[in-house]
Amino acid sequence: MSKGIQYDNQYLLDTAKKHKEQFTSIAKWNTFAKQNDLPLATTYIKRFGTWNEVKESIGNSTNKQHRPKEYTDENLHQVINLHKEHFKTINHWNQYAALNNLPPFLTLERRLGRELIEEVLEKQFVIDDYGKILREVFPSKSPTVQEWTQISQEQDLPSTSTIIRHYGSWKKMKKEVYE
Repeated sequence: MSKGIQYDNQYLLDTAKKHKEQFTSIAKWNTFAKQNDLPLATTYIKRFGTWNEVKESIGNSTNKQHRPKEYTDENLHQVINLHKEHFKTINHWNQYAALNNLPPFLTLERRLGRELIEEVLEKQFVIDDYGKILREVFPSKSPTVQEWTQISQEQDLPSTSTIIRHYGSWKKMKKEVYE
């Protein structure tokens, strides 16, 4: 939302009520608000005191204490087994986990150990082995930036900017992976 715009309390409350299902957490609201050009959570907090006070005023339930989710080792095993197909790379898992309220890879690794995770998944987890991914998709020659951008979006692969960031440049990637 544009800086410096003044909202009256009624507009803020009406907007929150209208989008009540998005008004659950600060992160969720801010993502939604940015996409829809609405006031950010800080505007509400400055006006009404706390996030929970705003949630209560529109009839949303609040957490009395904000605690991270606790997982048992058994829960973590179940998470891995139920969501195996989303363990393509660590980055892919973390994105999927964030969208589905699941533990990030680091939590799984700290509690269960990488060896156990790899055993359950029946694959070795190399930290985002971009070279391997590139060669699986383009085995004989390096893709162009345009080719990779298109296929990475279609197949949920690491983005072009991720590849460039990892190798330093597209040219360096081609040299390291294909020469």
